[in-house]
Formats: sequence, C-alpha cells, structure tokens
Amino acid sequence: MSARKKQLRPDPAAPTVATPVDLKPVSGEVPEVKVVDRRFWAQHPDGTAGDGPLPELDLKPTYVQELETRLAEVKARHAESVEEFRAETRRIQERLSREMERRLEEEKGKILLEFVDVLDSLDLAAGHAQGQAGAEAIRQGIELVRDGLRRKLERLGLDPVGAPGERFDPNIHEAIGVRTVADAAADDTVVAVHQAGYRLGDRLVRPARVEVGRYSGDTPAV
Repeated sequence: MSARKKQLRPDPAAPTVATPVDLKPVSGEVPEVKVVDRRFWAQHPDGTAGDGPLPELDLKPTYVQELETRLAEVKARHAESVEEFRAETRRIQERLSREMERRLEEEKGKILLEFVDVLDSLDLAAGHAQGQAGAEAIRQGIELVRDGLRRKLERLGLDPVGAPGERFDPNIHEAIGVRTVADAAADDTVVAVHQAGYRLGDRLVRPARVEVGRYSGDTPAV
C-alpha cells in the first residue's frame, strides 16, 4: 500500500500540463480588443501613441514652400496692378468723354451762332419794314420766318438772354451805353436791348448788348 501511495505522488520533475480554460465569456459576447499602433510615424505630436485621426503632415520640401509663397505674392501684386490699370482706364475714358462733350458743345454753339446772325438780319429787315407804306405784308412774312427759326433754335437748346427790366449782369450782358432814369428801382437795370444774347446750356454763346439805367439821385431842394 505504501508503494501505491508513492506512485500517486506527483513527481516534481515531471512536466506540468496546464488545465484547459474556457475563454468564452459566459454572456456570449466577444471581448473588445484594442490595438495600438506604436510605429514612429503613427505617433501623435506629443510623442504618445493613439488611435485617433493623425494630423496632416506637410511633407513638402522647404524650397517648394518658398516658391509657393513667392507665387502667391506675385499673383497678389498682379491682381492689384490689374485693378489699378482698370481704374486708371475708367478715369481716362471719363475724362475723354467729358472733353468730347465739351468740344461738341463748342462746335454746336459755333454752328448755332451762324443762325443767330440770320435772326439778327431778320430783326433788322422787320424793323426797316415797320411803318412803311405797302410793306406791312412783307414785315409780317419776315417776322413769321424769324419766329419759326427762333423756335427751332430754342428746341436745339439755344435760349435767349437779355430783356428789359433785368438786373444788369456782366456775365451775360454787354453794356454799350448808359441811360439816366428817374425811378430809383430802375437803377443798374437793362432799359434797352440792342442785340439779344444767347446761351447754350450753361455756356454763354453771345452776350446781350444792352443799355443800362442809371439813377442820378438828384432831387429838388426844399
């Protein structure tokens, strides 16, 4: 019997056989296994490994970055130059347009002034026919032509200036004489128009030739 007990004793030199362990969870769920990438290029900037998204690395050489920076600066300067060129072009076009309009108005005024001379001649002819025997019909015909021509010139923008009673204005009136007036209210006013003046828009084509009233102020002594 002692021999049998001796046989049942474990031999310390004999290899140990591990008892199989069932790793399957009781609940039936598979355990989550977390894998950490420890490669040096997968490390975060702080030197720790992580499983989140890695930051985007700029792998361009330094000289490429410098070239891109220079290119961006050149593009910015080019865009600025183009905008300055366009602005200057617009200013030149506006200036040329104003100059062209001014010259056209000047030429238009010169042409209309030729017709003004015709009006003056018709005024003189109508004045000579005034009061002459048998010339009434001629005078009426002359005045009819004169008035029609004046209306056409007014439609073209030519406006007459200078009328009796206006305050004398050296900008539109040309004084060719002075006439003494008894009324103080008529002092420095137009009392007679010898030749009508004309204005084209804001520009004076011809000043009106007028006589100016002058109040002497003499009163009889009391």
